[in-house]
Amino acid sequence: MATPGPTQTRIVNGALAELGSTEKITSIDDPTSNSAKRAFAVWPEVLLDLLSRHPWNFALRRAELNVATATPAFGYERQFQLPSGCVRWLPAARDDDDFEEAEREGNFLLTNADTLRIRYIALIDDVTVWPPAFVRAMTLMLAAAMAEGVTQSEGIKDRLAQRAEDQIAKAKRIDGLETGRTRRGRVSVQSSWLQSRNRSAYGRY
Repeated sequence: MATPGPTQTRIVNGALAELGSTEKITSIDDPTSNSAKRAFAVWPEVLLDLLSRHPWNFALRRAELNVATATPAFGYERQFQLPSGCVRWLPAARDDDDFEEAEREGNFLLTNADTLRIRYIALIDDVTVWPPAFVRAMTLMLAAAMAEGVTQSEGIKDRLAQRAEDQIAKAKRIDGLETGRTRRGRVSVQSSWLQSRNRSAYGRY
């Protein structure tokens, strides 16, 4: 028998199971379910956080950018519009054929180049194309994001967040095994949970 593929509902129910809940939602859009409403509220930011953490093979895209009519006020000759749904631009290595000096400001790349070809992490919200390890990471991150509202326990939230970090590291390793090209632009991003914990530890608010 074929294993059922991932769906948004299955991922939310998996997150609820991680929280010790026996509730199963039928849709994340169900206005009568508090759990569905919690999942709906945090899903977009959790997904963006996870996608931005690594150049996942399934989320990599290429584009030749269109130059904008407006020009930068100073410093550069041109600016290029980033694609819709660009989560993170992956600058090319200096010895890459597509390398150009550029920097990101808002949804534009500022540069002196005449043309600009880029690789980037795209917003891929179709869960059916997510690899299993990414699905598992999303499930645990979602559980951590929902934990306080469901369990009222900071300890459970912290434990789930750490499990999510461990799973993300595993997912990155698995993803790396299918990477033929290694120079894809380094991505080093902490989760919002770790950022919050580090700010608290050092008294930065």
